[in-house]
Amino acid sequence: MISTNAKRISLRTIAKIGILAAVSFVLMLFEVVIFPAVPFYKVDISQSVVMIGGFALGPFAAVIINFIKSLLHLTVSSSGGVGEIADFVTGICLTVPAAIIYKRKKTRGRALIGMGVGIIMMTTVAVLANYYILLPFFSKMFHIDIADIVAMGTKMFPAIDNVFKFLLLCTAPFNFIKGVVCSLVCYLLYKRVSKVLHS
Repeated sequence: MISTNAKRISLRTIAKIGILAAVSFVLMLFEVVIFPAVPFYKVDISQSVVMIGGFALGPFAAVIINFIKSLLHLTVSSSGGVGEIADFVTGICLTVPAAIIYKRKKTRGRALIGMGVGIIMMTTVAVLANYYILLPFFSKMFHIDIADIVAMGTKMFPAIDNVFKFLLLCTAPFNFIKGVVCSLVCYLLYKRVSKVLHS
């Protein structure tokens, strides 16, 4: 009897993860360019669904939802996988710390602290990942000189004249804004959605 109940719970959890991943994938298709001069930096609210899954089902579920979403998005990707890698890595940094902190004590205050920690981690890791991995990889894959990428940022902010300033004035604000938007959506919707997920 216990084994049967455990299997039912497991199947329900898998089903919930699958549904959340599908919804997250669909939301990822509705991207908004917030820096017109840097068109590959697009904001979507798909990570809010991942965060909801992390709060309701735990941090490991957030990782799985994020991974499935990224795999699905590869089928329609125009970034050669670079965008998906960036979204997966930064998404983990945003949602997993938030889920871990919230899991220990499920209050609004803990949720906000978790979101704040996640936003900071997401922004920091995004800068480091872009500097050491993503921008060089993107440059080689699409045969675009990194100086040309920096020039995109210069169109918005004349002070940008090197990679470091590009990351500081474009990459960091973009990820910070995305983290705040996704966290806000999660905060507004979680209590309503969690009733369904816990039923």
